[in-house]
Amino acid sequence: MNIIKELDNLSMIAISGHIRPDGDCVGSVMAMYLFLRKMKPEATIIPMIESPAEEFNIISGIENIVSDFNPKVDIFDAFIGLDCSTTDRYGEAEKYYDEMYKGVEDVGIINKNLNVFFVENLLDLSGAEFIENIARKYDT
Repeated sequence: MNIIKELDNLSMIAISGHIRPDGDCVGSVMAMYLFLRKMKPEATIIPMIESPAEEFNIISGIENIVSDFNPKVDIFDAFIGLDCSTTDRYGEAEKYYDEMYKGVEDVGIINKNLNVFFVENLLDLSGAEFIENIARKYDT
């Protein structure tokens, strides 16, 4: 399975992590954001986490984080939750998850339109391991 193929027809993608984002969370969200921007330049990809600490300002694209959780988007086609063990840890981004996946068990990445679960349980991996595992597992 290829993550880019799974997201092929989707144009509005949200990426989020847990409340009070630490290095794993910020790194995971930004790595996925930068990866998807490169692989899907036609898509709108919005990273949403609480404002990261200043030491993370060196990360490319960090200024694109929507930390007020008001992305001015009607609905997302996909919600990618990273470095988060339960949906209530998404904080204010949980409302976007809830709008899309009410009653669907959280497995990390879910394609709403196809209702396909394509990431096995990678939630307990650190941020770097998560992205590395995604790249290896899905031939990206």
